[in-house]
Amino acid sequence: MDEYDYLTDSQWDLYDRMSGISEDCYCAGWVGGNEYDIWDALQHGDPSPTHRCMSPRLLRRCQVLASEIGGWIYWADGPQFVPMARWLAMVDERRKLRPVNSIPS
Repeated sequence: MDEYDYLTDSQWDLYDRMSGISEDCYCAGWVGGNEYDIWDALQHGDPSPTHRCMSPRLLRRCQVLASEIGGWIYWADGPQFVPMARWLAMVDERRKLRPVNSIPS
């Protein structure tokens, strides 16, 4: 954890679970767009017909942790915490640029 010591323990826990989902699904510690893919799976169900499905247990844990810490983790030269209101604005911005189901993540 020393590398990302700017994260609190709870933020680190959320990052760790999200990274685990990326490892399980894509064999990568953090695939580009991971934070959005996981968020979409939480909101709309896991649409993973072309790769390994996301662990329902890890998805639930991400949801609980996000609720507890009031935010989400995204990647910008390392994992970054963002408060939930800002995260939801980021999701809306991305949707405007990439409508759902029009462009793969």
